[in-house]
Amino acid sequence: MTTETALLTSITSAHPQVPPEAALAFWDSEPTTADTMYDGLVNQTYRVAHGSTDAIMQRLSPVVPAATMANSVAVMRHMKGHGWEVPTPLTTHAGEYVHTDQSGFLWRAMTYVDNDGRVPEALDDLTAYQAGELLGAWHRSLADSTYQPVETLPHFHDTPHHAARLQERLAAMPDDETRAAGRLALSVFMETPALEPTDHQLIHGDPKLANMLFRDGSPFTLIDYDTHMRGSVWLDVGDLLRSICSYDIGNGQAPSAERLQVVLQGYQHGSEIEMPTAELNRTGLAATRIIALELTMRYLSDIVDQSYFSWDMGRADSHRDYLYGRAGTQWHIVQALHGRL
Repeated sequence: MTTETALLTSITSAHPQVPPEAALAFWDSEPTTADTMYDGLVNQTYRVAHGSTDAIMQRLSPVVPAATMANSVAVMRHMKGHGWEVPTPLTTHAGEYVHTDQSGFLWRAMTYVDNDGRVPEALDDLTAYQAGELLGAWHRSLADSTYQPVETLPHFHDTPHHAARLQERLAAMPDDETRAAGRLALSVFMETPALEPTDHQLIHGDPKLANMLFRDGSPFTLIDYDTHMRGSVWLDVGDLLRSICSYDIGNGQAPSAERLQVVLQGYQHGSEIEMPTAELNRTGLAATRIIALELTMRYLSDIVDQSYFSWDMGRADSHRDYLYGRAGTQWHIVQALHGRL
């Protein structure tokens, strides 16, 4: 099972990694249990229990500015007001949304939303359609928000920035193979047109499958609100579609433009966007290719300074091999969609 498919898979820890001081900042006692739910590429997530009540605690990555918590709270409140089932942020005894532990890590807590615990093992076309429909409905609910994020992740979805960053790091690449991959990605970026300008609204920023909660096999809400930003809805659409491509690759299936068009049909229904089918498909596939190319460049760049993405030691022998492998998956998507636009 790949990282894309293993959503919130509970792995019970004999020695919980939630420091008592962090838990005691939010509650009067330590949790009775603490399970690692999802060791993400950025944040680490734990499910904690106080008796019969479950909650979520997250240790934020240093790359996540503390101020983004205000954005998360604003989005949660807005979506709850639109009838969405989303977590409720919890405050510390001091009335803050985050706690800084003795090691300098930021912690936050929120209510637990009951769900299946993972992306379905078999993501059939109906579920893929529902994922697109869910994102479309999410965008429709966000469309009336006038909230301006106070701070966002630096250069998030800034594809030209990531290309420039990769160019700067080519000379420091650890081997010829990695350097050649970087040059190839940059050459394709130079030939790839940018997304067509659209009206900007509040978007999720990272609506991959791993950030969808499923119940009885169907997606019903989104989590992870640190990346909400104002931008083109096609950034989100492309990210969801490339996530589904990654899921398929991880399960031994080649990315399929026809399958992505099913997701786009769901998105059109959920968002109520008025667009001819041919234009919808063309724009969606173009967005997918750009997001996959952006991630290719980001993974390759991070091989040099290892400043953003964590290393899943169960999937590779080194940080370099892990990031190079993930870059390879995204590059596969870039290649698969070549000529389909």
